[in-house]
Amino acid sequence: RPGKFAIKTSLQQIVLVSEDSEELPVLVQKQKAAFPPNFIHSLDSTHMLHTAKKCIGQGITFAAVHDSFWTHAGTMDQMNSLLRDSFVSLHESPINFALYLSEETFIWMLCEVANISFTDATIRKKLRE
Repeated sequence: RPGKFAIKTSLQQIVLVSEDSEELPVLVQKQKAAFPPNFIHSLDSTHMLHTAKKCIGQGITFAAVHDSFWTHAGTMDQMNSLLRDSFVSLHESPINFALYLSEETFIWMLCEVANISFTDATIRKKLRE
């Protein structure tokens, strides 16, 4: 049935909204607050992926959960070196500039769809709010 209903447990209350609800609010403040930790998580996962690829490329056993990486004791020094190389390589890249470009591209596409001049600073400011 459409609408909201709550499930209460001894630890928490969860409010569920049915998929039939057509007017789901966009909680802008929550979206803004979620961006930084999600972005950092994406950097962590990128670092893990690069490290895993380098370890596999050198025949090193690799396992991980979140930001905890494991290997056999005999290859620990090699993995440590690859781990640090991957970290430096990732953070030497222009991550913030790439993020800026992706935002600018998104705003440009919105302006194109709405037939608005991308150079209009007022429009660009409004779209960022």
